[in-house]
This record gives sequence, C-alpha cells and structure tokens, in this order.
Amino acid sequence: MGQYKHGSFARELPTALTSVVTSTANITFVVGTAPVHLVDETNVNRLCRLNNLDEAVAQFGDDDNFADFSLSAAIYAFFRAYKVAPVYFVNVLDPSKHKTAATPETGVQVNNQVVLSKSGALKTGLKVEVVAVEKLLGKDYTLEYNTDNKLVVKVPSGSTIKPADTLTITYSCVDPSKVTAKEIIGGIDKDGNYTGIELAQKINPKFKELPGSLIAPGYSQDLTVTLALLATAKSINVKFRANAIVDLDTSKMTTYADAVETKSKAGLTDPQLNVCVGDLLVGDVKFKQSIFLAAVKQRLAADNDGVPNLSPSNKPYYITGYQINGKSPDLDESQAQYLNGNGIILALNTDNGWRCWGNRTACFPGITDVKDFDIAVRDCGNWLMNSCIKATQINIDEQLSRPVILRLTNKIQGWLDGLVGQGYLISGRFTIPKDKNPLTELALGNIVFVLEWCTGVTVSSVTTEFAFNVYDLNKVFG
Repeated sequence: MGQYKHGSFARELPTALTSVVTSTANITFVVGTAPVHLVDETNVNRLCRLNNLDEAVAQFGDDDNFADFSLSAAIYAFFRAYKVAPVYFVNVLDPSKHKTAATPETGVQVNNQVVLSKSGALKTGLKVEVVAVEKLLGKDYTLEYNTDNKLVVKVPSGSTIKPADTLTITYSCVDPSKVTAKEIIGGIDKDGNYTGIELAQKINPKFKELPGSLIAPGYSQDLTVTLALLATAKSINVKFRANAIVDLDTSKMTTYADAVETKSKAGLTDPQLNVCVGDLLVGDVKFKQSIFLAAVKQRLAADNDGVPNLSPSNKPYYITGYQINGKSPDLDESQAQYLNGNGIILALNTDNGWRCWGNRTACFPGITDVKDFDIAVRDCGNWLMNSCIKATQINIDEQLSRPVILRLTNKIQGWLDGLVGQGYLISGRFTIPKDKNPLTELALGNIVFVLEWCTGVTVSSVTTEFAFNVYDLNKVFG
C-alpha cells in the first residue's frame, strides 16, 4: 500500500530543455562508446552534431555506467556540467557484433512482466519461450527499457502467454569491452565509408564548422589512438588544424612523478597535443580528464565571444576528487609544478576548489617557442589560421589584380583590427611582402600573404618581492 496522503502537495519537474551556451571555437569531436541499444542500435559510426541534452540522449541513450559508455560521460560533462554546444559525437559500439550471450533466464511474471537481471540486454535476437514453445514479439510480448535501463518483457492482453506461465528468455548483452583501439581509430572502407576518428574529416564538408579539440576518452591512453588523434588534428581536410586532448596510461604508475617518464617514453612532444594525467571523480564516479578539459576549453571560448585565446588552467573542474591509478595523490603545488613543467595537465585542489592545472602543451619543455608551448596561444593560432583559410577560400580562382589584392587585404585586416579593438589580440597585421612574391610565382597564380599577430600570453606565475623599510622607523618621531 502506498503512503497515506492528506493535504495539498506540489512537485517540481526538471526543465524540459536545459539551456546551453553555443560555441564557435574549440568545438569538440568525441569518439567513443554509447548505449545506443537503448534508442537506436544502428547509430554506429554516424557523425552527429548535438546541440543540447535532449538531442544527445535521444540519439545516443544515457547510462551512468561511464566506464563502459564514454559518450554518456561526455554527455554529462558537456550538457550537464558545463552546458556548452555544439559537440560532435561518433559511437563505434556496434550491438550487432559487440555483444556476449547471457545465461538464459527463467522468470515468473509479476504484473504481467519480467525484468531481465543483466544490464545491457539487447532486444535484437531475444527469444521468449513457454515450455519450449517460442512466442511472437509484438503479439505475445513486447519489449521496453525501464528507467534503470533494464529490459522488460511485457505480456499484453490477448497474448497466448498466461499469467501463471513461466517464461524462458534467451538474449545477449552489449559488450563494450569488445570495442578495439583499431575500431576507435577507424578509417575509410572499400565503399568510401568513414569510421571512427576519420569521421572528423567530414565535419567541415557536412556542417561547415571546424573542430578545435579531438578526444577519444577511455581509449587515448592507447598510443595508437593518441597518434591517430594527433595525425587527424594536424591535418583536417588537409589544411586545417585542431588539438588532440589525450589521457596518459596510468595503469603502471605508482607515483605522480611516473607520469613524466610515461609521457617521455611515448614520445608525446607535439604542440598540437594536450596531455592529461589522472581520473576526475564526481562522487564515486570516474571520468577521463580529457572529457572535462575539452569541455572547459569549449566553454571558455563560448564565454569569450568565440575567441579561444584563454588558458583552461586554473579554471574550475566541477568535481569532488582526483586519482592517479586508483589512488588520490594529494598533490601540492610544487609537485603539480613538476608535472606542468613537463607538459602534463592535472587537477589540483586549491583554496578556490578543484581546478584544471597546467598551461603547457605536450611540447614543453623541449620546445620553447611561445606559439607552441602556451596552450592558449597555440589554440588561438590554430583558430586564426583556420579562420583565415576559410575567409580567403572565396578568392581562389579570381583574376590576379590590384583590386583583388586590396579587397582581400582589407577584409582580413578589418577582421584583425576588430579583434584588436575588442582586446582579444594585442596586434594583427596582414600584408603582402614583395620579397615573398617573385614574378615566377605570380605568373603561376601563387600569392603569399603574411599575417603577424600577438595575443596576451598566459600568466604562469606571480612573484611579489617583500622588503622591510627600516627607514620608516623614523616616523615614530612624527
């Protein structure tokens, strides 16, 4: 019997549509695994642009088993924690092949239904029998998932299954552990179909946008996946750039300092790489740090009018804990500084709460060119290059003439002047130097412009010098 109620009551429902902030830079591309069996088993290796939580859940399902379903973890970070869009998702988990047969269940009906005990039960291939007689789906029983994502066999009125009948149910469960690094990496098959990470190449042709960050949470600790992300980030549609955010393999680390050797042995020294170490905790739920770092960077750009020239370091991680190989390292700032000084990003519990900590790309300290090692400067450089390429694309195949050169120069210089005027750049100049444009190249229709730019570098440290002014002792005499 339900609880006795007497009186007037109210209940607040969650907002139907959770508002998000739209970003035009540092847009994230995520490859991983999703519980698509809950919504659409055919959503495999399909590039999807997601604008809000409802779209994400409708297309990819939602399950709090983030260890198995990395795209569910990304849904939480982007649409629930940081509320930023759009995000591009690709699921590689294929329920038709990434599955394992479950032990058949014999169930007694309760309220004309049987709830299967295993998580991830698949509708496809399920068989219901009564005394070895197979029953018909749609006529004798229906299938649906409950709020706990458990599959429920329901017996409708008019079924040949009687209330007292015991059901024998044979089925399979989706098995994310069968997804391989090779499937995450993907490629182009004989029919020209793109899969896995390779689908990042389809974002601009299909949606006229460019990704700023590529991630494969739960898989990028595999070096082959990291290298695939990096190769794609350095050559999107041949000429565009992004950054790859990856997680170090912590499985053999016994102390935080092991991260430096792990990164070094893997050869992760490219400016287009952001390297994370450790898992983030929200309660007792673990997240790969690459998910949160990508979400922070995208939200920063969204809040900065779409200009990605701010560092994610010292920005909030909405978490409750941090672990490296299952242990809380309790890092102090000197230990964190050691990792940061080797191009590794972590989470630090500061006086202001949990923060992303690290403003250097993977190339540091080996490369000391600020355009490469400062994360914010590198992101801004990528964005400026990509934007300039797209802006000048329309001028290809025009007749080389003075008016065309002036029109193109004025267009880009005006854009740069606007960025300077708004404070996003310190300076920006777009010129066509004569010494870079010899007649031999001009005759071929090849012209070279030079874009010089400067944005504020990231404040990496603040030092205050204190001095005791002994001479002010004289002030005691008035």
